[in-house]
Amino acid sequence: MGTISGPTGVCANVAPTGVAAVYTVFSSDALSVFNWTLPLGALNVTGQGTGTISFKYPSGFIAGTISVDVSSTCGAVQNRTLNVGATTPSMPGIVTGITNVCPYIGLPDQLTYSIDPVPGALSYEWTIPSSCSFVSGQGTNSIAITVGSNFQSIANKVIKVRVMSGCGNSGYQLKYLNAQFPMTPGPITGSNDICEVINTPTEVTYYINKVLAATSYVWTLPPGATATHPGGPGINDTLIKVVFDNTFVTSHISVISVNNCLTSGSSRSLLVYRKNPPTPGPITGPTNACEYSLPSAVQAYYTFRKVPVATSYTWTVPPGATITHENAPGVNDTAIFVTFPNGYSSGNITVKSHNGCGTSGIRSLSVVRLNTGMPSAIDIATASNCPVRQFVYSISTMPYNATSVVWTVPPGGNIDFGQGTSSIQVTYTGAAIAGDVTVQAFNNCSQSLIQYAHIKLPACPPEPKIPVTPEFVKVEKLEEIDLALYPNPSASNFKVVLKSADKAVAKLRVMDVLGKVLYEYVIQPGEMKQLGEKLKAGSYFIEVQQGDKRKTLRAIKL
Repeated sequence: MGTISGPTGVCANVAPTGVAAVYTVFSSDALSVFNWTLPLGALNVTGQGTGTISFKYPSGFIAGTISVDVSSTCGAVQNRTLNVGATTPSMPGIVTGITNVCPYIGLPDQLTYSIDPVPGALSYEWTIPSSCSFVSGQGTNSIAITVGSNFQSIANKVIKVRVMSGCGNSGYQLKYLNAQFPMTPGPITGSNDICEVINTPTEVTYYINKVLAATSYVWTLPPGATATHPGGPGINDTLIKVVFDNTFVTSHISVISVNNCLTSGSSRSLLVYRKNPPTPGPITGPTNACEYSLPSAVQAYYTFRKVPVATSYTWTVPPGATITHENAPGVNDTAIFVTFPNGYSSGNITVKSHNGCGTSGIRSLSVVRLNTGMPSAIDIATASNCPVRQFVYSISTMPYNATSVVWTVPPGGNIDFGQGTSSIQVTYTGAAIAGDVTVQAFNNCSQSLIQYAHIKLPACPPEPKIPVTPEFVKVEKLEEIDLALYPNPSASNFKVVLKSADKAVAKLRVMDVLGKVLYEYVIQPGEMKQLGEKLKAGSYFIEVQQGDKRKTLRAIKL
């Protein structure tokens, strides 16, 4: 035999409003007799004597028991009991449904609000704001309503629901509605520098994140900008694609969010720029055109650093000059080769940058024809005397704008080295010499005036004859000391040899042009002394003193 099945919480079954409660017990003996004992005052009883009984509990019922005795042909009477009670139902759970009803104010759209079913409930009582209307569901655990156009003006915006039963009613569960304005959209994402795409079919994408409580968006574009809306109007209109034509100027793209209550408090804007590219930086390259003028085959090279946001450049060169671009037109056209015409005097090389927005200012470099200057006065230094006479001729520095100098010497002289530089060494024969040493500066544009130094040298005296006899050779005593200094000029060191009949040790000094002693040495007659390796370029005096005899030579360090 089974147990009694049926409701134990019987609020829904209490008269007069409740429905009949049904209880059943199972017996395996088909001939069993069932004797039910019900709470006092039970109403509308049906099924006594069977395995299923139906009845209503009397009004005011609180708690009790139901029992049944089952008699069968197979054995003794069996009893089953079930405790029942009628308690007030619990308060409903959370009401689910839309809280912000702004998008639906004054519209026929139906909004659904519901709770989970509550055990023992006979029905549910819903209370809605005065501006709202029931469509369906009153008395059930789910309702549908519409929101009137005056919803914003009413004070009470609460939905309430409670459980109704024969035992009493539950407390109210509340849901507060509101009419929330949409928030201001967040930052607009997209490029604010459109110079590369202006006046082209290229689209620029701008977007925002969806806004709470917004049902649509209004985008505002400046003149010269045209947008398409891939998401269409409504809640998905958070992305636009914009094309800019040549009439666009620096201005804002903005967006506001909208719902049925109002628009967002303020718009969100993005400033989009139309700005010309910067003027190119300084042009680097030669400013003297002489070396690069025809008939010279050498080209001048000019360049500057790339300009941000520039897409191309325009170079100009003086009339008659030819230009070759190192790179193809476009962003890399930042270097050129230039050849100037024969007879060129002056002019400017210029460059400006471009992009879709416009053109920069002009960067200019003045290039002129610079004639060479005249060489300075010729300085003369004696390197050695007769019988081999050597002299050093020099100018203070290379003349300005000169690429080379040309020296000439009088007949009887030979340039040992230095032609084309600021200093030469010349060796003369022993004959009398008269004439001019000249130097003239040159560049590809011009030649300077000639600088002269008049030279007049007597013939060297004949070397003394030494008589020779079978018995001996008589050597003439030297009354003076002599020095050999070579090479002179020198780029490294000098060699000094003392020639003297006196065998005494001599003192050797190296001095600058002001007479300041830089180095001191001792030297033996016939000894070769190397010196001057650490001397800087310039003129120096080499002095040797032996007793009361003294000899001084001038040395040129290159």
